[in-house]
Formats: sequence, C-alpha cells, structure tokens
Amino acid sequence: MPDITGQLENPQQIEVFVSGPEDANRLYHCSGMAPASIGAYSNPNGARITYSFRIGPTLSRREFVRATASISFATTSFYEFDGTSGMSFGIENVEADWDDEAQQTEVRFDLFTSSENLNATVAKVSYQVTILAAVAVA
Repeated sequence: MPDITGQLENPQQIEVFVSGPEDANRLYHCSGMAPASIGAYSNPNGARITYSFRIGPTLSRREFVRATASISFATTSFYEFDGTSGMSFGIENVEADWDDEAQQTEVRFDLFTSSENLNATVAKVSYQVTILAAVAVA
C-alpha cells in the first residue's frame, strides 16, 4: 500500500471551533489533491491499488473523536485503439481513522480501473477530510 503523505498537492486546512458532539470542540476540514496513479492497458480484468496518507493536526487518541473522508477523480484520460473499446474507473473503501504511530488521521482508499482496447489511466484524485477533535483548552 503506497503512502503518499509527503506528495499531497495544494493541501489546505481550516480549523473551526464547535460545541460537540461528545467533548468535541474542534472541526478540521482538509482538502487538496493527491498523486494516486493507476493504469489498465487493454486489460479487461483491470488493476487495483490501495493508497494511504496522513493528514490534519497531531492529536492524541483521547483528542481524536472521529473522521470522514471522500475521494474523487481529479485527472483521468484514455486513448482509443481500433475496434470495440470500453473502460471503467472506480474508488472504493474510503476510510479515515486515527493512526496511533503518526498521531494523525490516516485516509485509505482503493482505486481500480479496467479497459478493453484502451489505455485507461488515473493520475490524481482530490480529497476532502473532516476531523472532529476534543482539544484540551489551555
């Protein structure tokens, strides 16, 4: 599973003060693009790969409440050969959870693509991650 943490493009983060649920008092919204490439070169069985990255503030397990993530295609392309052709792209199993080693939110997602008589590639995806935290007030 490739870790693309250091390769995120145009990462942006907004911190918002909130009141709940539970003890949550911060909401972090992170967005940007990530180089998550996959290709299927006239391969009807397709290809699949899982990517991960860590994002957001450093939080302890006690501070992390929950997170959600969405991934969407940012760059795709295809090149038609002679004859019948077709392709498919997909994003599956998007997860966001606390990573105890990095003490950050880890996002994982699967990309897949298949093609028939085409070169089908994905170069980048965009991401939206929302993190809810209970940060100690100083």
